[in-house]
This record gives sequence, C-alpha cells and structure tokens, in this order.
Amino acid sequence: MVAKAKEADKNYREAEKAYEKANDYENIIRLNLDHLDNPERAKEIFHTKSKLPQCALMIADYCEKKGSKKEAIEFLVLGGKRENAFVIAQSHQEMDEYANIILKTDEKNIDEHLKIAQYYEGKSQWGKAAKHYEKSEQLNKALKLYIQEGESCI
Repeated sequence: MVAKAKEADKNYREAEKAYEKANDYENIIRLNLDHLDNPERAKEIFHTKSKLPQCALMIADYCEKKGSKKEAIEFLVLGGKRENAFVIAQSHQEMDEYANIILKTDEKNIDEHLKIAQYYEGKSQWGKAAKHYEKSEQLNKALKLYIQEGESCI
C-alpha cells in the first residue's frame, strides 16, 4: 500500500524502498526500468533475488526498445521465449550470442542445437554448424562439416 502511494506521487525512490521492504522484486524491476531508467539495478535484482520469467521478459522488452539485441536475446531465453530470441538472433546476425546463451543455460537441448546448426550451415559457417550438430547428436553430419571446415577444427 505504501509503495503504491509513493509511486502514485511519483516518488519512485521511496516507492522502491517500500517495495524492497515488502520483497516485491517484480515491482522493483518495473520501477527501475520504467521510471528510474536504471536497467543495471533491474538486472542485478533479477539475477540475485527474482528469476521469475515475467521479470526476465520485462528486461528483455526494455533492452529491445533500447536497441540492445544481445541482452534482449539473453533475457528472452531466461523468460522462456526462445522462439522470439531465435528470431531476433537470426534477423540481427546475433546467432553467436544466442548459441552461447543456449550453451550456458541448456547445453543438452538437442532441438535448440539442431536449429542453431541449421542456421550456421545455411550461412556456410561449417565449424559452428558442426559444433551444434555434435551437440544435437548428429555426429556423422558434424564430422563431415568439421572436415569441410578444415584443420582448424580437427
């Protein structure tokens, strides 16, 4: 109640303190993104206090609006919107970022690695395609692409 009243009065710093006392991390993140223009604090709260998907998606939306595609991709993945993240990665030549996030967060996801592998293969990036075909358990395909890439991958 106090936090909402402070927010209604546009006293955002006091509202943030009140939300913090109430452990209302979603509203702290929202305030920092929408009113305090402090995305770093929002990200810190997300990573240390509240890994709720809706919080990740708020941050992803903020990052996308600000033109930070790499961060938008990361938070879309963390928010469970991988398809959206993949589309952004594809259309903004940020597949390396998407691939790295998938490697960190869900290394064993065969379907994700297959999509990434097919993307890289379509771009004639044989070594990267091979790595993700390997992760998607298509070892023969991976080996052929590693050979095609050359000695640097073997």
